[in-house]
Amino acid sequence: MAVLANMTSLVDDPLASVMRKHGADVTREDYIDMAWGNDVPEPWTLEHELELPDELQDFSKVVPDRRAEEEPEPDEPEADADAEDVDKRWTVPRFKPPRLTRPTK
Repeated sequence: MAVLANMTSLVDDPLASVMRKHGADVTREDYIDMAWGNDVPEPWTLEHELELPDELQDFSKVVPDRRAEEEPEPDEPEADADAEDVDKRWTVPRFKPPRLTRPTK
């Protein structure tokens, strides 16, 4: 299945409709079994959870993404705003709102 950040409910979901049509219970476990069969992803990640209809999502079953906890690669610039040698290409310019003036007659 493609990773989609869907906002579907069980009412609109085609797989849930087929399950109901054939008299199957539309439970989280049965839905995952029907959708992935023997190829259920391990570990179960946030991307997989978001593919489920809203009513079946259970984020307590999601394995935390360990990639976010890894140390940055040595060639990546560090995000230290106080550093003197910050590469200006990686900084965002500050927004200056336009100056408001009164209309002249």
